[in-house]
Amino acid sequence: MAEQKVTTKAELLRLIDQAADEGWTELDLAGLGLEELPVEIGKLEQLEKLILGKQEEFAGYVENKIHSFPKEVRNLKNLRTLEAPFCISEIPEAITQLSSLQSLDLSSNQISEIPEAITQLSSLQSLDLSSNQISEIPEAI
Repeated sequence: MAEQKVTTKAELLRLIDQAADEGWTELDLAGLGLEELPVEIGKLEQLEKLILGKQEEFAGYVENKIHSFPKEVRNLKNLRTLEAPFCISEIPEAITQLSSLQSLDLSSNQISEIPEAITQLSSLQSLDLSSNQISEIPEAI
């Protein structure tokens, strides 16, 4: 994957097109100031790892403030890793339909509730919900 600097929605859409055309398996969108994922993210059916937020040694938190995930996220059938710390306030329903997901990092968010639908993630091996406002874990989990 080539390192790309993205500052506008048009550049983000070009990056997604490039990732689709070149068959990228990893896409790092951390720190772009995103408030929503574009529906075009659904083109990336080959994607195995999507990074929406992270902590870097010298840069600190590299984040987004994503308020909505489009239903097209369900098209990411090969997604095994989703890193979204410092990004969301609730667990989007679209995430619960990613059946190949093995690792889900939703740490350091404002999540207060875990939807029971998260139990649909039958391949999930690692779930990080640390540093959230979760007061109750559903019995199904």
